[in-house]
Amino acid sequence: MSTTEPTPHQFPSLVARQVAERIGVSEATLFRLLARGAAPPSYKIAKRRLWREIDVIDWLERECRDEGRAAG
Repeated sequence: MSTTEPTPHQFPSLVARQVAERIGVSEATLFRLLARGAAPPSYKIAKRRLWREIDVIDWLERECRDEGRAAG
């Protein structure tokens, strides 16, 4: 069995409510972060904003590393 990298479409997409819950903020705060360019990367399909779950996880890991560096 070969090991291959997953393709982007294999990652579940999340809606704003789910992302806000995962990062511990309200939906309003999530959209404020998005407007400032300080939120996890997202994309739009029609009028619907979505986030790839893997991008949210990666963003959280970077934020945690950056916070640790700032505090240390």
